[in-house]
Amino acid sequence: MELRASFTVENSVIIPIFIMIFMCLVALTGYYHDKIIVKGAVEMSALKLEQMDLEQIEVDLQTMEDNLKEYIESKTLFMKKINVTVEETNHTYKVTCCSQYVFSLMKKVTGLLRTSAEVKENSPSNIIRITEAAMEVMGK
Repeated sequence: MELRASFTVENSVIIPIFIMIFMCLVALTGYYHDKIIVKGAVEMSALKLEQMDLEQIEVDLQTMEDNLKEYIESKTLFMKKINVTVEETNHTYKVTCCSQYVFSLMKKVTGLLRTSAEVKENSPSNIIRITEAAMEVMGK
């Protein structure tokens, strides 16, 4: 049985194309995996800060930054140079994470991922009073 030479030539073009498509899909899914992990961790930290503030627990922002950075480093696949900042201004907490995405199989595939979450201090008792007053005015 003879194989035509065109079969070899076709495979030498098609196989690398499929490999590149596969590599791009792996890089894309890795990026979105890491993006979801970072976004969830940042939002979780912001809500935790608000909860600690409502319960009047002393908040150490540096410890929160260190814990968040350690969590993100342990859960992400391709994130490098992770920088986490936690700020408190005017009863508002802002958690920001900036990191570099590096797909190790293709060194040139890099990008920056910046995610932040902001939570304002609220007072449930004031919200309940305002709601009850509004309902009373409306006659309900």
